[in-house]
Amino acid sequence: KHYNQASVLTAAPKYKRFLNFFIDYFICGTLLGMLAGMLLGLIFSFSGQNALLELYMSSFILKFALTLCIVILYYTTCEYGFQGKTIGKCLTKTRVVSCDGLPLSLKQIFLRSCARFLPFETISVLLGHQGKGGWHDQISKTMVVEEQKNEEIRSFTEFLVKKLA
Repeated sequence: KHYNQASVLTAAPKYKRFLNFFIDYFICGTLLGMLAGMLLGLIFSFSGQNALLELYMSSFILKFALTLCIVILYYTTCEYGFQGKTIGKCLTKTRVVSCDGLPLSLKQIFLRSCARFLPFETISVLLGHQGKGGWHDQISKTMVVEEQKNEEIRSFTEFLVKKLA
């Protein structure tokens, strides 16, 4: 959907941004736990050795790499596939839009997803000015806005049904 610069876009309030963060990271944590459990189960069942299990449990780099992949994949897939929305944004009736009014590009969304791992990035959202957003918004030239009342709003389920049909 093309957002005209002349149309009034209302930046999402910080409490909704926080809810988005909390909901989406809860989902990412759940996905991470499930994936880690499956990987550990596979490693243990094929190797039968506790050494590999202990390696994973003690490896910060391996856990961080898995977390990085899950979070980037979740945000990029949702925000690109669902027109600027994640599950958290669906629940708070917000979405990501491009600051220039054009549709979001895959590059913008990928940059936005990667920038979430910058040190202190979460704090940049909380301490930033209301319409400016966090570093992940500024780097990708995007902003999180309230859905417009006159905008066609489809529920997450309806969208999935149409995509899968």
